[in-house]
Amino acid sequence: MTWSEALEFLNHLNMQKFGGCEGWRLPSREELTDMLAYLDSGNVDDEDISPEQDDYWSSSVDPLENGYADVVNMEDGSVDNCEKTEINFLWPVCGQ
Repeated sequence: MTWSEALEFLNHLNMQKFGGCEGWRLPSREELTDMLAYLDSGNVDDEDISPEQDDYWSSSVDPLENGYADVVNMEDGSVDNCEKTEINFLWPVCGQ
């Protein structure tokens, strides 16, 4: 989904209080890279959490270019700047 579609989806989750949470949000690029490091640490059963090995939207936006946000590749942890109109994955986190 696009970045704005991801925000709309998160708004929908919050309106429905999905999973008892009203604070669903996009994770920062640091949170995504930390999640990948944890998944790669061997402390998690791969069957429990298995993200697509592709780019995921973060809440980290380009301060100079309003139309760009950072994405994190969940295969290798690389971070890239991406146009918000491009299609990427979403990994919502509960901020409560």
